[in-house]
Amino acid sequence: MYRVGELVAEAEGAKALVTGENLGQVASQTLDNIFVIDDVVRGFPVFKPLLGMDKNGIIDIARRIGTYDISIRPANCCLGPPPTPVISATLERVREAESCLDLDGLAKDIFENCRVEYLG
Repeated sequence: MYRVGELVAEAEGAKALVTGENLGQVASQTLDNIFVIDDVVRGFPVFKPLLGMDKNGIIDIARRIGTYDISIRPANCCLGPPPTPVISATLERVREAESCLDLDGLAKDIFENCRVEYLG
């Protein structure tokens, strides 16, 4: 999704990506995994304003800015989380796993078939 986010940012003239990751809130949001995920971003800084916040504080902000209802929708972009998420990814293992995929092509296809919604 970061790859798609970069395409959206380019199209919108944005200068950064802003994500909702929160360190440790779910099993996969470890420092190792966040480091590996950030590696795919080529041309934009990635801001994580919620990184150290607690869950209730994040929910309060989401309700206040009108994104809470979006955030609780079931994910429709994948088949769901794995039964045992990786909690300590490495760049080497991820790059190896991704090497057989056309991720830039997939990101472009998703971008061309998505819509941007402006909140507020």
